[in-house]
Amino acid sequence: MHLSASKTRAVWTTPSLLEPRVNSVPRILTCRKQNPDADTAALEREIDQHVYALYGLAPEAKTARDALMLGWWEQVLNGLVYELYFPEELHGKGLHLFDLAASAALPDLNSLPEPERLPRLGAEFERTYNINHPLRGALHTLRSLETIRIIEDKT
Repeated sequence: MHLSASKTRAVWTTPSLLEPRVNSVPRILTCRKQNPDADTAALEREIDQHVYALYGLAPEAKTARDALMLGWWEQVLNGLVYELYFPEELHGKGLHLFDLAASAALPDLNSLPEPERLPRLGAEFERTYNINHPLRGALHTLRSLETIRIIEDKT
């Protein structure tokens, strides 16, 4: 498991900051393995609320682009959590999301004044959502793994 030495990127690359999300993943996976039609919406909302609190963001999107951006960052964080739980499976496919997040030099949003967070997050979204960015490619590949499809109910 990769841990970034840089405090400025800690929020993106330090697994302990993802702990509330991490604790929900096995519950979702267990529910879906036992019953593929299980309603895990409450657990998924719990994860979303943690993400919003972690970055000091409001959960409502004001534009379609905001909704896309929030969905993107949720995908990034989900990918990091999946790497914690299924490192052999991801690494076997050449997916090292913690390394990609660290090399993307994502900012520590908590070090920014609150009014600057959303614009900076938007700028980072535009950069990393680019079809040629390695992080986007890795997250696309991630969806091909059966375990991830089960968790995300995409079977």
